[in-house]
Amino acid sequence: MAFQIECVIQEVEFDVEKIVSLKIKGTEGYLLKQGSAEFNVFCPVLENGERLCGKTAKIFDVKELLCCGNDSKEKHCSVILQAKLVNAKVRLKFESINSKDADSGNKIFASLTSVALI
Repeated sequence: MAFQIECVIQEVEFDVEKIVSLKIKGTEGYLLKQGSAEFNVFCPVLENGERLCGKTAKIFDVKELLCCGNDSKEKHCSVILQAKLVNAKVRLKFESINSKDADSGNKIFASLTSVALI
């Protein structure tokens, strides 16, 4: 199932040709606050673009790094860099999001499929 989040890019780490990791913060509807803690909400989306937030959403602390691994495409790099430079809101879509394991620390592994400036 695909997931999406609308957010601003707080940090971005690049390798020579790909995005290594992102630190993002969800915008309205994609951010939960509980006391001083903040959580990004990744909503499942259907192929027709319908958003299905609710119990099936994935929630991660905003401090966690989003690792794109080898799945990030060169074309995504330029859009993400532009969004970071102008602090623009983006919609990120992922083919999959894997919860972190004990060995990964504060990292989430995801397969980025599209980036849209909004």
